[in-house]
Amino acid sequence: MYRHADHSFGLMMGYDFRGLPRPENKQQMLSTIATLAQADALPAALAACPLMHGTGIWVGVFAPLMIGGCAVTLPNIHFDPDALWREVTRNKVTDLVIVGDAFAKPLSAALDAAAEAGTPHDISSLSLVISSGVMWTAEVKQQMLKHQDMILIDAMGSTEGSMGRSITTRDTQSATAKFEMGEATKVFNEHDQEVKPGSGEIGMIAAGGMVPVGYFKDPEKSARTFRTIDGVPYSFPGDFA
Repeated sequence: MYRHADHSFGLMMGYDFRGLPRPENKQQMLSTIATLAQADALPAALAACPLMHGTGIWVGVFAPLMIGGCAVTLPNIHFDPDALWREVTRNKVTDLVIVGDAFAKPLSAALDAAAEAGTPHDISSLSLVISSGVMWTAEVKQQMLKHQDMILIDAMGSTEGSMGRSITTRDTQSATAKFEMGEATKVFNEHDQEVKPGSGEIGMIAAGGMVPVGYFKDPEKSARTFRTIDGVPYSFPGDFA
């Protein structure tokens, strides 16, 4: 469960993806959307993963809608890589949302096969691919980048909070499962004291930012997972560093 204001502000990640400041009021939001519309730069996002998954509904639907874009859905119940690429072409999709190699491998294989057959998919509109939830290996990222110059964002987190990400482009490489911690991410020991980088001490990862107020009708789990330290709310998903 979230405070509505926190949840709404957290879902404005689409502004971050485009290097734009998050609006602080309705007027700023409308002004930004109008500017993007005039430049024909509103996003069209397609979530390859189920919308019951936080990655799908938050990043693939809410994020583009919060910046005036649209969400593209697939007509098939099952995952068909070629059908997905056809929708990317037909709807000029700019943002693709996936869950790791489980989606990236077959999508890359479909691009390879189409190119080898002399009928390559037109994915020239695609500028951003975002993944979270399952490992996305460096090798598969490079395979996708062969077909289009894109920004690949690999996010580390859970429903309870986002902890870090890695960014890969044709010019910037990143290793598998290596992430840069987010500005609001900290590590605390069992006494709620911050663990300093390089100290060698092990602590629990705490995610700041968009933090839930608790689990529905589960006060004990809520108290363990969501805590306030020095006046700042944090989520403790259970990972150590």
